[in-house]
Amino acid sequence: ESRQMTQVFTYKRECKVKYSIDLWNESMSLFDCLPICAIIDDRFLCMHGGISPYVKSLHDIARLNRFQELPSEGPLCDIMWSDPHRQFSAQQAPPWIFNNNRNCSFFFNHKVCEKFLIENRLLAIIRAHEVVPNGLLMYEQGSMSQFPVLISLFSAPNYCDVYNNTAALIIYDLQRNFRPVYFRHRPHPFVLPNHENAFEFGHRFMKTYVEEILLALIQGYTKSRDRSRTSDGDDDVTKRLKTKEQMLTEHTHKCRRLNKMNIQLGNLVPPEQLQEKALNNQYVFEQEVPILTKSLETDPSLTFDSASKIDALYEQRTY
Repeated sequence: ESRQMTQVFTYKRECKVKYSIDLWNESMSLFDCLPICAIIDDRFLCMHGGISPYVKSLHDIARLNRFQELPSEGPLCDIMWSDPHRQFSAQQAPPWIFNNNRNCSFFFNHKVCEKFLIENRLLAIIRAHEVVPNGLLMYEQGSMSQFPVLISLFSAPNYCDVYNNTAALIIYDLQRNFRPVYFRHRPHPFVLPNHENAFEFGHRFMKTYVEEILLALIQGYTKSRDRSRTSDGDDDVTKRLKTKEQMLTEHTHKCRRLNKMNIQLGNLVPPEQLQEKALNNQYVFEQEVPILTKSLETDPSLTFDSASKIDALYEQRTY
């Protein structure tokens, strides 16, 4: 994790709500010290995101300075943010292309992934960074092995309390047995979106209701003035009230949309910094929320697809 992303999303707020800001600061210092990658049995390279065009060897990774906030570009950024290309093994998939889903780093293909493995005498890369329906996604095998060159592993079940995905972990023992273990989510205490408390959650709705009352009073006055208006036009007070009426109308409309989004999306509700972006992509919610609501009980695959499309709005790195 990074200071940048935990401030935009909910980790910093959760620390403040449940404990103190000191815990967040200590967590960030700890995250700075965590290893970038791990090698298991000289065969598997484990990392969060993926490979980088700036990293040719394991020595290049070992030389990176990890005791810093994640940069917006370069090898350390790529190891945390890169993804396999959607057409990973297709001939037309470019070796490296800008990752517009994340707004940073790259997509990489099968060819450069296998080349990295061969040059570093590795069997496969195991990475996370993308939720997958069954917790484990094995990509195509290498040309010189009978084993996938890349494995995506995701260990958070029912991601955001909406995805309905299975989670997985891998057990690898001293006999080199490679065994995936799958698990489902369990009930947990109810949490309001973005770790709000009941007063904060209710205040937003109460504020909207009060604004709507004020708007109705202003509209009542301006309408009565319009009916009794002479040819001289509006007086000063009426003009100012009409300006406020227009501003308040736009604001209450925006608040209603935000409140509706908070109720419908639950833990998929965007953090405050991304709510404007969410409103600008309202068509995604209008299309996917009915499918999501209907499929929660009937079709897990549809649930996953709809949740993914909504969540994709917040997948980009923020600056």
